[in-house]
Amino acid sequence: MIGVSRSFDVIRGAFDGASLMACSRAVDGGRAGRAVAAAAAAAAAAAAEEEHSGGRGDRIFFHETSGRSELDMRQTCAVESAAKNNPKRPVELFVSWSSNGSLSSNRISSSPWFRVLQKYSNVRVIVIDDDYQEYFKSTPLQDWYQSGLWRSSPYRNEHLSDYVRMLSAFKRGGHYMDLDFISVKALDEKLLTNFFSLEDQYDGASGGGGSLTQSTFHLERG
Repeated sequence: MIGVSRSFDVIRGAFDGASLMACSRAVDGGRAGRAVAAAAAAAAAAAAEEEHSGGRGDRIFFHETSGRSELDMRQTCAVESAAKNNPKRPVELFVSWSSNGSLSSNRISSSPWFRVLQKYSNVRVIVIDDDYQEYFKSTPLQDWYQSGLWRSSPYRNEHLSDYVRMLSAFKRGGHYMDLDFISVKALDEKLLTNFFSLEDQYDGASGGGGSLTQSTFHLERG
């Protein structure tokens, strides 16, 4: 079953589908506090183990940072095609969630994109509060984020998105792809290692050109 993670104020960890549904039932029975606490403890332990394992250079990861907490058909296809064509590699989808909202297992499990992706055992959804305070905490980018200077930029959303995906790569490495990349075959791990992509741009004067992009890249942690 598809895994789901959530960034909280004090912990960050993995909640698998069964844990989420258990929490949902506990809410109905008035036992929400104990269920959430138990799931949180297991989540924190799993996260700590993963953080100290050195990361996964083989993982494929995507980011949805618009705050919509939803994927359209093309974005869903991007994640699904990566999972289907690379069944032995972990595929992670980072989704930003409104800090003012709540993590609802019913809302997630009823989403069309979730119903598609839950068919793949190698897919994990990681939900991050969209204020990103916890995600940037204790990293080289914490001061940059907390300074808030980036908020005055007309491209603040783009800048934040760039920094968040690079922070994800810094934490655990892996192969990042934008959500408009469709995989038609397995990614070559030997060829596509420690690279950035160059976007073609036609230069009328020289007949060439190009710019470095973060639309897809691979970095090994450390």
